[in-house]
This record gives sequence, C-alpha cells and structure tokens, in this order.
Amino acid sequence: MERVWQLQDAKSRFSEVVEKAISGEAQVVTKRGKRVVVVVDYRRYLELMGQTKSLLEVLRGEPPYTDALVVERDMPLGREVRFE
Repeated sequence: MERVWQLQDAKSRFSEVVEKAISGEAQVVTKRGKRVVVVVDYRRYLELMGQTKSLLEVLRGEPPYTDALVVERDMPLGREVRFE
C-alpha cells in the first residue's frame, strides 16, 4: 500500500515519510496535484533497478575483477611450522 503526501507536507514530515518507506510502505509525493516522486527503502530501489542478488547467486557468480586483481606481499603468509 502507498501513502500520498503533498510536497509541503512531505517536506515538513520528512522523517515520517522516510520511516514509513523503510517499513516497506511506498510514499508518493505530489506537486501541484500530480504524482511526481516515490520514496521507497534502498533495498526495494535496488530490486527495482535489478541490482540485487541472493547470497547463493553472489557465491555462484564470477569474481568482479578476475583479470585485474594482483596481490603482492612483502611478508610471507603466516609462519613456518615444522612437525617433528
């Protein structure tokens, strides 16, 4: 469900607009009687932009910079261990 706000009301009660958006309720803002803006939480925005992936999709995916990643170390990784 969405809540509709006139611009001046949305400005004066912006914290409330944001809190309602965070709780999952889209907030529509009107200007001169026309719907002009929708406030949604960031996760929903990413979903709408097609940029979210589940953890499984991320783990199955390719590393983002397979060719460009170069790791150099001045020190060895860990210490030498001898088993006697």
